Amino acid sequence: MAAEKLTKKDAKGSVLRYGVTAHGGALTTSQGFIFPLIFSLDGTIIDKDGKAVLDSPQAGEAVSFAKELTEKGFAPDPGAVSEDLFMSGRSAMNFGGSCMLGYYAQNIKAFNFGIAMLPKSKLGKRATISNSLGNVIWSKTKNLEAAWTFVKWLAGKEAAEILGKTGAVIPAYKGADKLWVEGFKKFGKEKDAQVFIDSVKFTNPWPQAEGGSEWFSKWESYYLQEIISGRLPVEDGLKQAVQEINEIITKARGQ
Repeated sequence: MAAEKLTKKDAKGSVLRYGVTAHGGALTTSQGFIFPLIFSLDGTIIDKDGKAVLDSPQAGEAVSFAKELTEKGFAPDPGAVSEDLFMSGRSAMNFGGSCMLGYYAQNIKAFNFGIAMLPKSKLGKRATISNSLGNVIWSKTKNLEAAWTFVKWLAGKEAAEILGKTGAVIPAYKGADKLWVEGFKKFGKEKDAQVFIDSVKFTNPWPQAEGGSEWFSKWESYYLQEIISGRLPVEDGLKQAVQEINEIITKARGQ
């Protein structure tokens, strides 16, 4: 296992460098680690009826894998660190999104890093997830016409090209992604940026269900933390999570 080989400990067994992190920390990150694993195993998060299915065999396998990596000391314990371990050179492999590439390229000076495709699952499948952003207008705005004009401009080519050149995030407008990639030439990271563009072909949309902010917060800040840390058994923890999440969804629907 690569995570084991890359983990480095001192003579007393203290970890000097973890083999793997997600967003620079524990493997309790849904977007950066857990959800892509579930999708790569042909699982899903929200079913066609709008109900959470995070107690599926695929979810259980993904969370169990994160728990195993953590228990063996190849990944940090949930809540054990607050810094970005990848930036400080204390993580060999790091799962993260395209939004972090610009930050890392500008701020990591001590070592050279590269971007690789997400690994395939045992099914031979790669999967990732897109947390796309949208622009909205407040329903009670006093300047509806001006707001609508601005939002239409934000969705157009000119705004997308400006966004692409910043290197902040990948623009949704077709063709503007090339400008995003070109923006990393000054760091010598354009080939790394292209990996994210090439990954779009196996990207899944962010799971949508009513009460999203509430149930997702409960899932990630409580259930993933408790299960991966070993304080909740995987199967029981996921069943509890699904029960509470679906109660939140039902309540948000007003049913």
